[in-house]
Amino acid sequence: MRLACGLLSGAVLDHVWAAFPEVVDHLLTERSIQDALNLFPGEPERRVSTYILTRALGTHVNNPRAQIIHQSFEVGGPIALAGVFYATIDSHRNVQNRETLDYLVSMDEATRLGLFRRAGSFPYPPSMGSWLVRLLDRLDLNTKDLAGLLLCLGTSIVPLVLFDRARSPSRTWGEDGEVLDTPSDILLLIQDEQRFSKALQELVDIGLALVRGTDIHVHGAFFDLPGAWGQPVRYQWREEAVRLVSHSFPKHEVHHGKEYTDLCLELLPVLKHVITYLVELPLSPAGMYQIAEACLSASCFLGGDERQHILHKAQYVTDRSNSQVLAARMALRRVAIERVHGGCKGSPSLVPFPQGDRRSRAFSVKAGCFKAQQYIDLGLLASAHDELSRCSAILSDSPFEQVQQQEITYVRAKVCRLEGHFPMARTLLAGLVDHHSHLAEKATIHLSAVDCELGHTERAIATLEAQLQHNEYRIRTRRRLELALANAQLMQVLLHVKDQRLSWFSHSPLCETYRKCLAGLSTCAPGVTLVFRRISIVAAIAMLAHLRGDFDTALAEWSRILNLAQGQGPIENYVDLVVAISTNDLLLRRGGVVTADLENKVRILSARTGRQYHFLGLGTTWPDILSGWYEDRGRERLLSST
Repeated sequence: MRLACGLLSGAVLDHVWAAFPEVVDHLLTERSIQDALNLFPGEPERRVSTYILTRALGTHVNNPRAQIIHQSFEVGGPIALAGVFYATIDSHRNVQNRETLDYLVSMDEATRLGLFRRAGSFPYPPSMGSWLVRLLDRLDLNTKDLAGLLLCLGTSIVPLVLFDRARSPSRTWGEDGEVLDTPSDILLLIQDEQRFSKALQELVDIGLALVRGTDIHVHGAFFDLPGAWGQPVRYQWREEAVRLVSHSFPKHEVHHGKEYTDLCLELLPVLKHVITYLVELPLSPAGMYQIAEACLSASCFLGGDERQHILHKAQYVTDRSNSQVLAARMALRRVAIERVHGGCKGSPSLVPFPQGDRRSRAFSVKAGCFKAQQYIDLGLLASAHDELSRCSAILSDSPFEQVQQQEITYVRAKVCRLEGHFPMARTLLAGLVDHHSHLAEKATIHLSAVDCELGHTERAIATLEAQLQHNEYRIRTRRRLELALANAQLMQVLLHVKDQRLSWFSHSPLCETYRKCLAGLSTCAPGVTLVFRRISIVAAIAMLAHLRGDFDTALAEWSRILNLAQGQGPIENYVDLVVAISTNDLLLRRGGVVTADLENKVRILSARTGRQYHFLGLGTTWPDILSGWYEDRGRERLLSST
């Protein structure tokens, strides 16, 4: 390698070489491979392309060079192969190439494979694009078609499930409210699994793709091909890519069950890429409906600018589709996002849907359920019941309308829980769970909370522990279940303290569980749901600190809850009430004196809000415990009994 010393300052290199000889050899070998790539002849080249197509090397190429060449291609694809091939050519008369080959041979296996893997992504001259196109031109038409399609999908990892789903009908709702299976309208190449597999294998054989598990990994060199392929070719495959992805992307959770989230997340990267082509493509009405539905579905898994971008594309095709149903669905989705971020503070209004068919009627009920949720946000629970009753009255028996009836049941159960009507809430939620509704997971969490309020903490804990035994849940669902389990365990503690009239109780493991739950919220999207979840966790930490006599922590956490609840509508006053009563108790426990102003504030808030049940135990068992402690001191109960 001494011939390469001119690349660096001689004195510096000698010093580094003396201390780290292998590092310098490694760097110089990488440089030799990069230099060989920079000098790659491009389209006239024959030796590397012949090896790729036939795996044949000339008779003059012997081991160990033949083995090195083979390994570079298997690991790093055509770019690594080209660099290694020409960096070691004529090693019998080129001293630098001889040293490169000797070093590659002497490397340990793991280091050599790592080098070849990196070499596969080394910069290379533009001439390689036309060389790769010429390589593809020597393959059959199906392989070139698949190459064009993968190119326009635009991601380095393409899930095989994209093509599997493309061979089946795309499922949505028909105008009659029945499940509508839209036939596949994709290339015969994709429909015919044998053709597809053969074409994919040829791309693997030339090093432009690699199948790992359930994904196709596309070589980075592939994405230089657009410049080499003509515009008509790119246009054709962009249209096919949009058709393929919009057909395959799941549209409605109820049609896919527990697979829905995984499928959407797998296909989301390719969808985000292909929708960039929409402005240049002609689209049929059916195609526009599919794309808009796919984008609406995908928006549930994105946040911030990415979500706005995909909704912008959905709006683009909606405006061109002249579909009133799509326009109303877009409006409802935007209002729903606004609510999540606390933007719906005024009087609820119904997003209007056309009433011409059962599908429209079902979507109208979906909008009604959303309006009921807005009433809940404002604390107008009677109005929420009225809206849900109105929705029930307009439904018939089509499958889509029955799905919306389950939505009504779910929202009504939440209203009943917030009213403190726990037996009725339990009946509604248990029905959703027992019938394996698409809402069963959400219903299970509410059901466990209701069971706790009814005193059945052991049943709630057993249910949640059984749910957590399943491995198919994604981390977000697992965290919700873990929080629900912690809440159930806390309620078990609170009921024990209440029933035994205990003054103190400590549960260190549960404190640690809640702190982990709180830390897990750092990765959640901001919004109203996150605020409520944080209040629930901080309230639990405050109650546990209160019970074990950690006054400073308890006071700090109760104060923190006040800050979190500010501006959160009807819960603000009730949280203020619970914090005031809790703070009073802490002052008394410290030997302090509760002022008349503080007690008067509690009475005013109590008369204004009564009990509220947004947070497990905070409207029932915890106030009862505090009241019991007050009475034990001979003081007046500050909050009426449940």
